Amino acid sequence: MINVGLGQAEGIDTLNTITSVLSQCEQQPILVHGNTLRNDQGDVIGNMAFITDMTEHKKALALAGEVQKSLLPQTKPNVHGLDIAGKNISCDEIGGDYYDYIWRRVDPHAPFSVIVGDIAGHGVDAALFMTTARSFLRMRASQPEKISDIVTDMNRHLTLDVFDAGRFMTLFYYELNQFSKGVKTDDDVTLVVIKLEH
Repeated sequence: MINVGLGQAEGIDTLNTITSVLSQCEQQPILVHGNTLRNDQGDVIGNMAFITDMTEHKKALALAGEVQKSLLPQTKPNVHGLDIAGKNISCDEIGGDYYDYIWRRVDPHAPFSVIVGDIAGHGVDAALFMTTARSFLRMRASQPEKISDIVTDMNRHLTLDVFDAGRFMTLFYYELNQFSKGVKTDDDVTLVVIKLEH
């Protein structure tokens, strides 16, 4: 971080100093902010400008974005009779958007599920919450129970972690069970949907 201290009557010099420092930064991401300095009586005694090089911060966010994208489905599932696609386009490098497919590939008669979630907020905290929610949901969904039980347990678990922070998640959990033996009729397809909103 570069600190530029300036006296009260140095307004033109302030602009020249900041312009000079910015020209040295060229294509590097930077954060510029300033503050007015006051004495004990509240009189203005000067100004301080802060210029922070954000290069390492941007690299860390880019890496976090790559890790988060790796947690999303990398291939579309091959489920007989369904054409499935999904894509996540974040407005920031990282965030709280989430989707997933859950099905037991080894059991051709197992239900197929699609989960879409959204964590309140943006940035690192939402991304961390999303990762926690994803981990718990995948672990809990691997146990054969009704999705209402899975989502209730997930909600109970996450509430303990984030209640005081005021964080929450919107979740859509869709389960399709269309795999039965013999002739298919309308009665063979079971659709279960649970939707939680904030």
